[in-house]
Amino acid sequence: MASLDRLSGGRAGWNVVTATGGGENFNLPSHVDHALRYERAHEFVDVVRGLWKSIEPDAFIRDKESGIWLDPAHVHPLNHKGRFFRVTGPLNAPPPVQHPPVLAQAGASGAGKELAARVGEVIYTAEYSISAGRDFRDDILDRAARYGRDDRHIRILPGLAPIIGCTETEAREKFERYQNYLDKPEVLRAISSYSSLGTDFSLWPEDRPIELDAVAETNSHKSRQSLIVEWIRETRPTVNDVLRTFTRGGHRLLVGTPASVVDEMEEWYRTGASDGFNIMFTSSLDRIIDFFELAIPELQRRGLTQATYASRNLRKNLRIPPT
Repeated sequence: MASLDRLSGGRAGWNVVTATGGGENFNLPSHVDHALRYERAHEFVDVVRGLWKSIEPDAFIRDKESGIWLDPAHVHPLNHKGRFFRVTGPLNAPPPVQHPPVLAQAGASGAGKELAARVGEVIYTAEYSISAGRDFRDDILDRAARYGRDDRHIRILPGLAPIIGCTETEAREKFERYQNYLDKPEVLRAISSYSSLGTDFSLWPEDRPIELDAVAETNSHKSRQSLIVEWIRETRPTVNDVLRTFTRGGHRLLVGTPASVVDEMEEWYRTGASDGFNIMFTSSLDRIIDFFELAIPELQRRGLTQATYASRNLRKNLRIPPT
């Protein structure tokens, strides 16, 4: 990460994810328990941040005449001894350009929010309503205060997949075209699996509202599971409603003109439901072009996004102070 930050000129960020699977890659009989994963994650982040600080920026003398490459007085072994890791250090690379690379976090379970509150700077979430977004943001900031952090240190970005047209009719046509191209059974299976619902939506009758019995608590995506389950029980949707509301990863679709899409984004921002958005796209090129050509000018006109950037440094552009 430190090398990537140097190579990119201070553009690196690290999404601190405890993984929803993959234990078999480490010869584990099952996935590590959710609570234990997050306990380990706290220490893991502490070790990485400690290593980033183990070499001071002015440690490298690089004096050819004297033959001195590095001043050891500016190098500090970490000597970390914890429950999960024993790391002597120091880092065997120059320190990052940023202080440090930006840390992102995406957990919304109790343990996930605690990790986000302590170390997260960009926090991804999947809230579907402004009230839920405000509750989530308030909860994170309340938890962060216990660690001496506040809204200067945190940017909460709900996921949003916009489909934008110059007119409402054009936007709807693009949306219907997107729906026609979907491999609907595959998307429904993906949402069911990703949310650990125990029900395969691809097998559910199209004309019958989805009903969920008791859903076993997952050891994987706890937050996404609870959000989807709550939405289903509140709205009693059909499978077509699911496809018209969410991407395959469970993030919200928003269809409209530049003005209506930005109206929605602005309301979330102005009312304290978000600090911005994690913009996702339903196609790899067309929807990206639509967003940059149609939504960005409207966001700039309202003063909601920058027209120019003073720095290449990611942390400075996010206006998050160094740690």
